[in-house]
Amino acid sequence: MNIDKRREIILPTGAPSPASMDQIVAAGDVTGDGKTDFFARVGTQLWALIG
Repeated sequence: MNIDKRREIILPTGAPSPASMDQIVAAGDVTGDGKTDFFARVGTQLWALIG
């Protein structure tokens, strides 16, 4: 594992606890703002964590 490519994820207010996330996927820059975007699954919900 290359830890140089780690990204800090700052969760928005009201977001679920990271411990409740089943899966987190780095999707690259989906929004085009130059920052890495993530998708997280919490049960049946899909959260988009953008830049």
